[in-house]
Amino acid sequence: MVTRRGAAYLIGLALGAAPGFAQPAAAPASDAPAALLTRAQGQRVLQQASAAHYSLRGAGMDGLTCEVQPDWEAFYQQMKVNSVGRTRLLPTVRPVQLSVVVASDGSATVTHHPELAAIADPELAASARSSVADIENTVRGFLATWSSLAVDTPLPKLADDYQVESLQGKYVVTYNDGPAMVHATIGADFAVEEVFYAAPALIVSIHPSWFKVQGKFLLNGYEGRTELPSSTRLTAKIDNRMVEGLQLPAGVRFSDGSVELTLSFNDCLVKKRPP
Repeated sequence: MVTRRGAAYLIGLALGAAPGFAQPAAAPASDAPAALLTRAQGQRVLQQASAAHYSLRGAGMDGLTCEVQPDWEAFYQQMKVNSVGRTRLLPTVRPVQLSVVVASDGSATVTHHPELAAIADPELAASARSSVADIENTVRGFLATWSSLAVDTPLPKLADDYQVESLQGKYVVTYNDGPAMVHATIGADFAVEEVFYAAPALIVSIHPSWFKVQGKFLLNGYEGRTELPSSTRLTAKIDNRMVEGLQLPAGVRFSDGSVELTLSFNDCLVKKRPP
């Protein structure tokens, strides 16, 4: 089974971009006994859940490029940077945009341009480089998580090894994703409600939020929580727009409860599979 890039490892990049606060994840638990479904029953649940979600791959996307513009002014106003620091930093970082390339398998690369202008003050130069690196890591973490939820569904393929249990009107799908054990909770309406990843040095839960578009669940945000290697929480709100017939992010707002970061996705170009 191919490791899903939006899983526990990469969500940590986004959570690490801003100070977090303790909010440990909790593994799925219930006093009620779960009923293990047969292979055929489990396949039907996965088929219905996959069909219920909007998938860019299912809609024909074979690749994507976008320019991403951070709201640097708002970011620095929330950070503990004095007015003199903002006045000196903003002219350096304001021109910086990020270029995003999403491959057909959902994996993404992020680069920035132009390069930061030379800064004589070593402390100021280090602050500017750190800011750009933090934003790049946040975008990478977002794209990895978004890809696992929007480019594809966060569920195993029918041919994979998995088990499906019925529990209090919902379904819990258990499978391996690389080194992680994954529990995906599916509601009675077949929407994915939680994806819980547990690996030796990493515990992450992702709670997606959806809204219906043409009868399918389209991702419009998520909450990510880590317990290991540290306890952090991050929410992402996604504004989507139609580009070449596909629902793509137009803007993303991150928050850890104290600091917010806004990103605009512009000039997106879509590569589609031949009909």
